[in-house]
Amino acid sequence: MMHNIHTRNLREAIICNEFGQPIGPVTEEKDVVGKFSRFLGTIARTYSYAPLIYNSWHKVPNKDRMWEYVLEKYVVPGDAKPWVLKTIGACWRGHKSRLKKKHFYDLKDNSSRLKNRPKCIPEKDFLQLLRLWNKTEEKVICCKGTTNVIKNLHTAGPKSFARIREDMKNEDPNKEPPSLTKLFERTRERKKGHVYADTYDETERLIEKMKNYQAPKEEDGGGQDVSGPVDPFLVVMNKEYNGHRRLFGKGITHKLIKKVNGGETSYIVPTELMEYVKTAIDAEMKWLVEMRKQIEDDHERKKL
Repeated sequence: MMHNIHTRNLREAIICNEFGQPIGPVTEEKDVVGKFSRFLGTIARTYSYAPLIYNSWHKVPNKDRMWEYVLEKYVVPGDAKPWVLKTIGACWRGHKSRLKKKHFYDLKDNSSRLKNRPKCIPEKDFLQLLRLWNKTEEKVICCKGTTNVIKNLHTAGPKSFARIREDMKNEDPNKEPPSLTKLFERTRERKKGHVYADTYDETERLIEKMKNYQAPKEEDGGGQDVSGPVDPFLVVMNKEYNGHRRLFGKGITHKLIKKVNGGETSYIVPTELMEYVKTAIDAEMKWLVEMRKQIEDDHERKKL
């Protein structure tokens, strides 16, 4: 429940990549950004911030209040707000789904469900939830959702794709971001001894196909190849979702990538942190000037 963060007064700074996704700080001793993500999950499970009576995260109010509370505990760049709210929303949906399984599907009727009402939900709200879950149209939507099968599941665990992408970028000698093909392969790696929900055959076939892909050549009138580089991932998977880009993590759209590619900034640092650093540098420079003056005065006295 991250009680140590909820009760503290000290704020820790979060560093984001060019897309506003948190990637640091991370050290061998402390994973600040990992704790930050888990902290957001506790907000999604706090009923006063994110009540469950709404059938969609888009309809949940208080989002600005959630963001303000996050800023009470962390120094976060303003560009990270969309990612923060999307993360809380994903945790809210997961929490609601688990609660529904335990307190609705696993019990046979509304009488037993009321007796086993979760303590975090007021009785009035739980009755409203039961009415919502018992609606025929709601059951049809949920049934469609359970029949959707996700193929080629990633094995990255709780670590975000943004952090994995940053790790791969730092491993590269030229500090270049990884291709989608390499990112797909890294996030589908399997460890010996682990049990996985699906087989690896289809994923392995796709990775091999990406590695062996050869782009067709397009020639101009002079016989020169004028085709631009195409990531094999996009060709083999043969589809990109409308609105967001796969393998980039939450909140990344075609429009955002196009906008970021026109800039030069690789990292986004909180404004408050930059002001603090500037103040610290100014103080240090002032101290250095005073020290130099003292040394020069001492040198003059010794000469005399």
